[in-house]
Amino acid sequence: MARVLHFVLGGFAVLVAFFLGIASLGARLDPAMGAEAEQVSNEIAVAALVALLLAAVFFVLGGIGGRRSPKVLWTSVGVYAVLAALDVVGFSLEPETGQILIGLVPCAVLITLLLVGPSRNHYLSGRAPAA
Repeated sequence: MARVLHFVLGGFAVLVAFFLGIASLGARLDPAMGAEAEQVSNEIAVAALVALLLAAVFFVLGGIGGRRSPKVLWTSVGVYAVLAALDVVGFSLEPETGQILIGLVPCAVLITLLLVGPSRNHYLSGRAPAA
């Protein structure tokens, strides 16, 4: 289940990057923006690149998620823990209603799915036998 959610989040991040790219182009071409058009467009473009980077990370996690290895488990948990921490930091810098739920809820759900008994046992069953 967690592996499927990796791919779903990757697809969602690609869509967000696409729409941010369109918004960046729109801001650059909007004559009403005036002198701020380039700065606003560049800021939106950076957000689009971050979304593409996250999409790549999600797709890689989904791709390696089928391997039975503790490294895969803890890498996935670590990535989502870092994303959740960054979401909390972002919320503390700019507190807006519901903003924290956009990133924190999927991270918490995936960490929970990865650490419940059956999932954890799946990944830990690939551990090399002790010599």
